[in-house]
Amino acid sequence: MMTDADTLFAILTKIKQGCQNKIKPGLADNLDGLIHFANKIRKKDLPKTIGVFGAQKRGKSSLINQLLGCDLMPTGMIPMTSTVIEVKNDEKMPVGQFTVNITSENGFIQEQKGLPLEAAQTLLRQYGSHKGHSNTETETIRVTSYFPESKILARGGILIDTPGAEKAFETENSNENNQKDIRRAESILKSTSIFIFVERADYIQNKSGAAFFNKNLKDLQPLCVVNMKELAEDEVRKRTATSDPNALEANLNSYLCEHMVNAFHANFNDLICVSCKEAKTAKKNSDKRGLEKSNLPRLENQILQKLDELKPEVGVASCLNRLQNCLNSIKETNGEPFVKQLCSSVKTQLNALCNSGTQKTKDSAKGIL
Repeated sequence: MMTDADTLFAILTKIKQGCQNKIKPGLADNLDGLIHFANKIRKKDLPKTIGVFGAQKRGKSSLINQLLGCDLMPTGMIPMTSTVIEVKNDEKMPVGQFTVNITSENGFIQEQKGLPLEAAQTLLRQYGSHKGHSNTETETIRVTSYFPESKILARGGILIDTPGAEKAFETENSNENNQKDIRRAESILKSTSIFIFVERADYIQNKSGAAFFNKNLKDLQPLCVVNMKELAEDEVRKRTATSDPNALEANLNSYLCEHMVNAFHANFNDLICVSCKEAKTAKKNSDKRGLEKSNLPRLENQILQKLDELKPEVGVASCLNRLQNCLNSIKETNGEPFVKQLCSSVKTQLNALCNSGTQKTKDSAKGIL
């Protein structure tokens, strides 16, 4: 029996077929992203993985630590391999104790339980940046603990650090190890449910990062983050000559968004500019206003919203609303008759959602009809 998510997937697939070679590439990318999202909703029992992507020294580890509410990930570490680090929650474990599973590329697994934070960090440094004690490369490190301050992990999210993913796709690297890294990076992309792409405020000009983003992430509706926003404040203050904190924050976001658009040639209307440094200080001092200013809560809320959308009862309606926006954009370039033809081709499936879905799903399906 077809579920609402299966019906949604069928609608999107048929519309994509009807648009083949007939719409702008950017709009086709939007449809691809919706299809990827719908496929994740269909497979509701899959792990809710949240992949954090970006070049080296973008503050990915610091960002993950803030989302965990714990300084687990070593910072300032330059990965020598593309070892994937997964972190998940287990409320039955004592706070401050960690289980670390290390899987090598030949399938060998070693597990260490009941580790204190310092010992877990040591293993992450050792196996996340080197080949451990043998010549066999580490493929995945899985860390489990109870993270009481992480709303994201409490909702079943699994945070994944993906060091070196974008480097794997650089065309000048074509040796055997690089091909292995590419296969691993492609595997990560396929298994990730929610994508976070991280740049840093004082270095928005990374060619390999831009190429990786545009080829592999842009159409997957990632959350785009500019980290270390405090590093651009002085420059923005000089340009705008304002002392008003709210005006400075608005100007800072506009400034960083403009730089991202110029460097990546993509739309960043929902860009989130974050300061992990400000967030860490604010948490230490119980400073709610400072924490809000860091924009970490905004990013957390966006991730939580995407986790909710992985539930079919929420995600189907959300995806239909995005499809409606996409169809409106297609109408502007291809005309209303073309869009009416597309909608007519999926009328049976849309009617099925009108009869079986939640009220929000019914309303969204009717909006397209």
